[in-house]
Amino acid sequence: MRISRIILLSIGLALFTACGKDGGQSNPDNFDRSAVIENTVDHLILPSYGDLIDEMMALESAFSTYKDETTASNKDALKTAWLNAYLAWQDAALWNFGPAESQGLMTAMNIYPTDTAQIVSNINGTYDLNSIAQIDAQGFPALEYMLFGNFDLTQANALLYFEAVVMRMKDKALNTANQWASVKNDFINSTGTDQGSALGQLFNSTFLPYLEVHQREAKFGIPGGQRTGQPDPSKVECRYARVYSKQLALRAFQAYRRAWLGMSHTDHNAGPSVMDYVAYMDNRNGTSLETKLQDQLDGIELAIDGLDDDFYVIAQSNPQLLNDVWAQYQLMVFTIKTEISSALNVTISYVDSDGD
Repeated sequence: MRISRIILLSIGLALFTACGKDGGQSNPDNFDRSAVIENTVDHLILPSYGDLIDEMMALESAFSTYKDETTASNKDALKTAWLNAYLAWQDAALWNFGPAESQGLMTAMNIYPTDTAQIVSNINGTYDLNSIAQIDAQGFPALEYMLFGNFDLTQANALLYFEAVVMRMKDKALNTANQWASVKNDFINSTGTDQGSALGQLFNSTFLPYLEVHQREAKFGIPGGQRTGQPDPSKVECRYARVYSKQLALRAFQAYRRAWLGMSHTDHNAGPSVMDYVAYMDNRNGTSLETKLQDQLDGIELAIDGLDDDFYVIAQSNPQLLNDVWAQYQLMVFTIKTEISSALNVTISYVDSDGD
């Protein structure tokens, strides 16, 4: 996961820097890609960041109340605010390019497993949350440990640390949203299919790397032991508040599915979408990739929904269930990477070594 973060950061910055410069590749067909990109920005990306910011502010407010009076009821309210913000993050996490990459949003929000020893060391000493050495001692997993783990969140230094983590997360989300204001028009107008185009960035950041690294591997393959043959329950997302593992994974995949279908973040109404483009090319080429991808998206959502809530227990008792979901992801990755990208003439610059 740590190596992947560095690779993806380099890819994302390079792609977004290229946007607007080499993104004007001539349209090889008559499909209106600009409508798809505009819908994606206005109805998916920006509203998801707006909700994330709102929930981070609610989390900040709940913490302020708890800090003033560290009662059990106030802590329960703080836990609820944490969960709501974490769920909102799952909606925004897939747009991990451009402003999100330059802000290091992913590393500030959701690197797990969290380093509990580093958290305790920070609380008892000094720390700089901007340091790369601190990326797994912050974000939602660090807050989770302090809220749900064997931890005393009434001590003064712990309260200061919790507050510092929340403030950094909120500031990163705000800065990411604000940066979109300056790049939005160039992104929407970059209507080609090369790697610097908006569509190219979606494939090379969201539809493939995010899917493979942050969903297939992080949420299922690594804790299930798919690569190593050794399940590792300690690597599940939401290790300490374990009953929310499935809820987070399902929310993340539903957001990913909506990205393909152009479904508004706010009301889930469908607008112009990349899936429409796939259907357009199916009609031109006599293929049925839209149906294939729709079936795979539906199948993965059903597979996740069919799991028990606690992935830690699954990884301990029946890790094959996690690996079975991983396998369904793998089939879809192959469809997107080889068939759909080729049909849409999208340049894939993202390279991995997983053999799909």
